[in-house]
Amino acid sequence: MEILLYGTIGDPKARLDANAVCARIRAASGDLTLRVNSPGGLVFDGLAIYQALNSYPGKVIAYVDGLAASIASIIVMAADQIIMAESAMMMIHDPEADVAGNASAFRSSADTLDKVRDQLVRIYASRTQLEPGALVAMMARETWMGAEQALEYGFVTAIGPRLKIAAVADLTSFGFRNIPSHLKGNSMDENPSPPAAPAPSAPQIMNRVPIAPVATIRQIVAQAKLPAEFALDLAERGLSIEDVRNAVIDQLAERAPVITNYLPQDQRFGNPGFHAQAMADALYCRMSGRRPEGAAAEVIALSMTDMAREILEHSGVRGVRRMRAEEVLKPATMMPRNVGEHTISDFPSLLQTAGQRFLLDMFEAAATPLKTIARQRSANDFRAMNALQLSGFGILEQVPESGTIKRGTFGASGEAYAIGTFAKIFSMSRQAMINDDLGAFTDPVRTMARAAAETEAKQLVTLLNANNGLGFAMSDLKPLFDPAHNNIAATGAAPSVATLDAGRQAMRKQMDADGVTPLNAVPRYILAGAGQETTIEQLLTTLAANQVASVNPFSGKLTPLIDSRLPAQAWSLWAEPSALPVLEYAYLSGEEGPQMDTQMGWDVLGMETRVVLDFGCGLVDYRGAYLNKGA
Repeated sequence: MEILLYGTIGDPKARLDANAVCARIRAASGDLTLRVNSPGGLVFDGLAIYQALNSYPGKVIAYVDGLAASIASIIVMAADQIIMAESAMMMIHDPEADVAGNASAFRSSADTLDKVRDQLVRIYASRTQLEPGALVAMMARETWMGAEQALEYGFVTAIGPRLKIAAVADLTSFGFRNIPSHLKGNSMDENPSPPAAPAPSAPQIMNRVPIAPVATIRQIVAQAKLPAEFALDLAERGLSIEDVRNAVIDQLAERAPVITNYLPQDQRFGNPGFHAQAMADALYCRMSGRRPEGAAAEVIALSMTDMAREILEHSGVRGVRRMRAEEVLKPATMMPRNVGEHTISDFPSLLQTAGQRFLLDMFEAAATPLKTIARQRSANDFRAMNALQLSGFGILEQVPESGTIKRGTFGASGEAYAIGTFAKIFSMSRQAMINDDLGAFTDPVRTMARAAAETEAKQLVTLLNANNGLGFAMSDLKPLFDPAHNNIAATGAAPSVATLDAGRQAMRKQMDADGVTPLNAVPRYILAGAGQETTIEQLLTTLAANQVASVNPFSGKLTPLIDSRLPAQAWSLWAEPSALPVLEYAYLSGEEGPQMDTQMGWDVLGMETRVVLDFGCGLVDYRGAYLNKGA
């Protein structure tokens, strides 16, 4: 079936009003052909016709035979295919209304026109390759397009042959402001040559660079604390979002020239790596609640879908602005990773970069105090590691004139341990990503961080709690704390000046491996279970003493560490681990702490995140610690 829209939309005499046209559309079956040669007309009649065509179950093909102006250009947007004759024209502009009455009537009419304009912009934007801000600018200045320009912008899908077209109407009677000269008068030329399409300087199309929406420009300028007049100037220049941001940075540099020293060319939003890092920083700020600074502040308002759109645009994908959220997220999350100089700029790595920072923050906050008394090292692989031990070194010996320097030896300690791998996977649903529910990612990361910290704590506590709190057996088959090691009190007692003094003396008397050289170990930390926490705090509090006997010699010299996983009444003294380590833990080299990887889910619809911890711990000596089982 074919429907002709030749004339003014809304004219009941020509049966071009909404009632007549919509009735013909509803009565049609199969494919529907729409032929248009109209200067426009009544907006709401046109919107009703657009909706009827948009809801038509069959295929709709629209032909712009001569002119599709004003609301007529909206009607053809409902077609599956829009074929514009080479000789035809299309025009878009702001809706207008005849208003009479008081100031309130004029204000009400203006509000209504703004709402209608926004509706028309949404219809054009859903079909074309243009940003809403670009469309607003085009409509405001009444833009006329030939077939080539309409195709380039995405208003039509194809260009048909040139047609001989009959009179339409006197276009000047419609009040149009920018009518091309060859269209003025009562009719159009029989076979006109369309004017050369002007270079698309203002409304830049998506396969080049889209124009920044006015609201976005205002937001960027406001975040930079620049005057509103500067935002208006940028909006009139028809710049892309990237150019707007660079213009803001340049303006800030002019106002504070010292900033230019820190803004090299590669630190601009045109650099995909810099852009990706700014978005990752913004995601991290949203996760952690920290205030965004610098480039992150300019993209903090972007949703996860918005960030995915910008990544696709940087990758050269066309038509991103017309895609639904799901259509954007799927290619963004499945893109092959393009590794730049320092940054992987696909969407999963944004979450991974931000999530890794947040994961380590939460991991450090939840870390067991046992790591404070342990020495950290790196492991190159998963094989057992031995601690180095001095043997017979004692002191440096004097070398007589022309004498020979004696050799000392380093031996491998009998204590050894190896690192293992601990891991889990969690998923972020597609719905959560589309809804921009960052909590669906942040909360599991926080839980994973606590789980990783607890994993380490469990391994370390096991070393100390073995053998009824005496510690894991060492290479001499004796537990860590044993009378043979001279590092345990004969009788358990609560912490006091006297019991602390006994422990300090025992540590001072420890000998090096040669059995001769005193180590003179100094206690730096006091570690205890929850049952001794208050006693220790009271003991270490600085008090003003009026007698020598009342002076607390340990005040300010010991750092208390409490871990409820340890026996409630036991307490122990520990030397500085960098000088005399007893406990030691290690990570796989380059993978310190839990590590995060993200990828598109396969078994689930969404993003999968894997957290891996390569960690191990062990006892390396006994001389730097002293245990009192308490009372």
